[in-house]
Amino acid sequence: MSIFRAAPLALALSLAVGAASAATQMYSFNLNALQEVPTNASPAAGSMQITINDTTNVISYQFTGFNLAGTFAAAHIHRALAGVNGPVVYNLVSAADYSGPVTFPPNISVPNSWALLGQNETNMVAGLGLSINATPWNFYVNVHTSAFGGGEIRGQLAPIPEPSTYAMFAAGLGVVGLMWRRRAARQA
Repeated sequence: MSIFRAAPLALALSLAVGAASAATQMYSFNLNALQEVPTNASPAAGSMQITINDTTNVISYQFTGFNLAGTFAAAHIHRALAGVNGPVVYNLVSAADYSGPVTFPPNISVPNSWALLGQNETNMVAGLGLSINATPWNFYVNVHTSAFGGGEIRGQLAPIPEPSTYAMFAAGLGVVGLMWRRRAARQA
């Protein structure tokens, strides 16, 4: 078999195995005003981690935002590509187990900050977890404040690759390398 035929086959198999087993996917990304549409002059920044199980339709998340220009109003997951505004598909605040200003022990509150924590929330619309995990780049989180009602900071979902994805990719490359070595030995 030609190496040019084997390489795409090995790559496809390694990616298919990784994608088929991903019922739970983790996303970690930063939020800022430059990702807003249109962009704004807010100095705020934030980070978010989301875990979605598309089999049980459960979402868990943790958000921390600092230096917000306005009073915190809402946070949602929206459906749209980067650079485009889209409809709300999940309200993070109403599902939060904890929400409030960021505090550090012993009760030191950070001005103009906010935190949300939601664990094992099951009030997602049926199929939303599957849709997000299938096309995460088509979803973003938007944080709204009194200063920026349309959104102060925004971040597009970015999946964190599972370790098994790297292992399968390495195995596929190993198979291609072995086939190339055999072919080179036969021609010598």
